[in-house]
Amino acid sequence: MNKAQENKRTMFIVTQSYCRDNKALWDSYIPFNKSFGAFESIIEEINQYAGIQIVPTIGAAQDKQEDRDVLEQKMVKLFKIVSGYAAITGDQTMKESVNYTASFLKRQRDTMVVNIAINLAQIIDSNLVSLAEYNITAAMLDDLQASISQFKNIISIPRNKLVNRKGATQKLRTLFKEADEILKEQLDKLIANFEFSHPTFVQGYQNSRMIIDLGRRHRAANSDDTTGNTTNNVTKVE
Repeated sequence: MNKAQENKRTMFIVTQSYCRDNKALWDSYIPFNKSFGAFESIIEEINQYAGIQIVPTIGAAQDKQEDRDVLEQKMVKLFKIVSGYAAITGDQTMKESVNYTASFLKRQRDTMVVNIAINLAQIIDSNLVSLAEYNITAAMLDDLQASISQFKNIISIPRNKLVNRKGATQKLRTLFKEADEILKEQLDKLIANFEFSHPTFVQGYQNSRMIIDLGRRHRAANSDDTTGNTTNNVTKVE
């Protein structure tokens, strides 16, 4: 969320808390009760999407790089052994199929590394009996395949997190607008029912609806519905 939205969310929470503290006054007033319930549901959603928005992608990217490094190390070792086997047996096609260096792998995209690794695993699997003499075992093949699967599963995570954060940002704009509409079009109007019977409660409610930003106090009615941006003018909530 941007700073203006954080300021507005604070106002939402303050208003929510104030109304909760005075629930005995309005609990039997069904229209207000229903509107406040809807307002609280939106606040809960805002908190959920705000949590998604701040999830860091750095950790996932680091995990992906670590898994890739492990996979590449295993691949380079096996490339050398299989290449030696191919040279001894005179299998030029196999030798060309495993002619990759560590530096070459470093320059490739994640998906290309996966494809090369899968091809290597297939070559080893097809020649496992012969490669046993070169100390390439079924356990080593299983270990390679496990690393391939691990890397395949994680390569999409950082991107997915970025997509989720973008979706959360868009959803938050909608939720802020919905919360504003409930406050301005419903609760701010329905509170008038208490102006004569509980004027102190009404004044407290209006105070809770003020957005505090950079040392200024702005009425919520002057804030942008979508972004949460506040203006410099102060207008009484009516």
